[in-house]
Parts: sequence; C-alpha cells; structure tokens
Amino acid sequence: MSEHTPGPWLIKKRNDKTYSTHDGNLVVMDARSFFIASIHADADENEVVSTTEQMANARLIAQAPRMEDLLEEILQEFEDRFDGAPDAKMQWDAKMQWMGHLMFEINRTLADIKNQRFP
Repeated sequence: MSEHTPGPWLIKKRNDKTYSTHDGNLVVMDARSFFIASIHADADENEVVSTTEQMANARLIAQAPRMEDLLEEILQEFEDRFDGAPDAKMQWDAKMQWMGHLMFEINRTLADIKNQRFP
C-alpha cells in the first residue's frame, strides 16, 4: 500500500477554466479536492515557464498514481505468470491477451500525460 494520497489526481477545473492559485500557479488535487501540487510559472527570477509547459507538468504529476498502479500490475503479473512454476505458466493466447491489455493501459496513460485523444 502506498503512503501517498490515493488517486485519481486531477488538474481541477471550474466552469471549463483550470483552477489556479492566487499567484497564477496551476493546481493538482485529488478527487476530494485536497491539494496535491502547485505548478509554478516562474522557474527563477529570470525565467518564466510557459503555460504549455506548466500544463504538461501538471498532467504528468496528475498521472503519478495511475503510473504507479500500472507498474505494480506489471510487476505482479510477471511474478505471477512468468516465475517458471508449471501451474503459473500462461498459454500463448492468454499471454497475448494480457500484453494487449497492458499496451492499452500504457497508451491510455501516455495519451493523458501528453494531452492527446485516445480511442
């Protein structure tokens, strides 16, 4: 069990506008609207992070719980199905079905991070 705030984490919006703090930073919250992270616009006093980059950072942070779940699932599946025990070995069709599911979830997570549509 993870010690971090459970997902999903969201880039909160109100009336189709992204929530931001009083100083203009984007906000990532959990499903209960508890604060997770603030994405700052100023990297330092001489550099400002673009809105596009801020949103990309927020999307990446918001996907962290899902990425952790996916990695844990992959690890568990490898341990359960490929450990060499005769009763744990999968048939070819089952392996391909599991790999298809895994590829779908990875592509869905990457699409969310990159703000792309996924079928």
